[in-house]
Amino acid sequence: MKKVFVFISIVAFSIVLSACKGPEELSCDTGYEMIDNECIEMINFDEMYPEMGVYYQVFVRSFADSDGDGVGDFNGITNNLDYLVDLGIDSLWLMPIHPSPTYHGYDVLDYYGVNSEYGTMEDFENLLQASEEVGINIIIDLVVNHSSSSHPWFQAWKNGDTEYAGYYRKITSSDSRYDVNPNLWHSMGDGEYYAGFFGSSMPDLNWSNPAVQQEMVDVAIYWMDKGVDGFRLDAALHIEDFGEVKPPTIGITSTLNKLELFEFQIEQVYPDVYIVGEVWSGLSEFSKFYQSMDSALNFETGGDILGVINRGYSTDYVDTLISNYDVLKAVSEDAVDAPFLYNHDQDRIASILNGNQAKLKLAAEMLLSLEGNPFIYYGEEIGMFGEKTYGPTIWDETRRLPLLLGTDDQTSWITDTYNGDVDDIVSQLNDPDSILNTYKAILNVRKNSLALKYGVLEASDYNNNALQAYYRTFFYDEFHNEKVLVLHNVTESEYDFGTIDGEVIYYSGGIENYDGIIGSRSTVIIKID
Repeated sequence: MKKVFVFISIVAFSIVLSACKGPEELSCDTGYEMIDNECIEMINFDEMYPEMGVYYQVFVRSFADSDGDGVGDFNGITNNLDYLVDLGIDSLWLMPIHPSPTYHGYDVLDYYGVNSEYGTMEDFENLLQASEEVGINIIIDLVVNHSSSSHPWFQAWKNGDTEYAGYYRKITSSDSRYDVNPNLWHSMGDGEYYAGFFGSSMPDLNWSNPAVQQEMVDVAIYWMDKGVDGFRLDAALHIEDFGEVKPPTIGITSTLNKLELFEFQIEQVYPDVYIVGEVWSGLSEFSKFYQSMDSALNFETGGDILGVINRGYSTDYVDTLISNYDVLKAVSEDAVDAPFLYNHDQDRIASILNGNQAKLKLAAEMLLSLEGNPFIYYGEEIGMFGEKTYGPTIWDETRRLPLLLGTDDQTSWITDTYNGDVDDIVSQLNDPDSILNTYKAILNVRKNSLALKYGVLEASDYNNNALQAYYRTFFYDEFHNEKVLVLHNVTESEYDFGTIDGEVIYYSGGIENYDGIIGSRSTVIIKID
């Protein structure tokens, strides 16, 4: 027995030696990493939290043109993935890619096809493959509330095809629901009306019909089979039993139940699917959707950040953040916030801030140091302008102008009269003081910080009206944990913060220039020892 014991001891000792080399060698075997002079098994947090990361919203038509026709396409994105990797993007949200009669694509003709102006299905599949190879996930817009009035489902239903009976909401003129909001109902003739919250060309699907629910699940599974990682559900707020009144005017229980079942059915096949909903409302409403999806786009964040920056102080910014996170996590302990500055349905932040470079940089730093999955609207990282214009043909197009690539891939589908004085990406990459390089710097720090990428936001005693301060903390085990202190000086004056124990991992003016004085409208991030 002693010989057996000795043999086992030698084997065990050999395993330890092979798994972990001596500290003097400062190296470990594959699958291990050196932490505090110990070889510790590596943890792949990206696999553990596949839905977590920084998302970049792409309007395909405006991003990059590979074939010279002026319209952005799938191959254009594929050709420019290196830019996105270099920027520090983890995931892309592609605005509608399906066939559509309009430039924006939110009235879908075929949920199983791709817009021929953007390329072929093979082009899209190549994009998915190329993105996977460089570590970028892709989610796509899924327009679940309505289709195009030219969609075969609607045309068949309108013509009495029983196979599509009940696919859309319908009433007669004698129905009392018509009087609640006549603008939502559109005539089919003979005293009959169909619901169309976004207009007569986009009829509302009837989610009370189990066949419609199954159609949407089938569509989602089809795209997941292709390699898509998830979906941004357009107009998720507006899915409910009747088209005459929309949340939050009435209860949204039916909407939540339907979306919860939708997510559940997809997760049976693809457990890691990421579903984020467009729920354009206040916290009290959009927080409820966390019972039915991973995230709901947070429309309040941009306004909160903008308000602090414009005022130059805040008495409650950090407290509000913490309170909001508490509300979300009360609905779901796995809630992932989805903050953003502004998106394709809003005027660009550069237009709102009149192009003020210091304010735009601070807005980026404030967004990208928050908890959850921040969303960046394409062009925001270079300070592009854009706002709604009013006229016979132009509306939101001028919020979705061509990205200023500065290469032959730049799109030209519409004339841009807003960004003549904005430096393009090529120029800004070569300018160390550019907005783009601010985005790159803060994104690089976030990507390499467990606390900033995965951690929770906690209160800090350093917080005051001028200095918006909070901790981001992450704890997995004794070897994989981190705590950072985030400090935003939102005033027009310098702030004498001094020094504390820790390592400065980010400063707006450059780490090497930080001496305890935080410059005007600047950010410092300190890794706490």
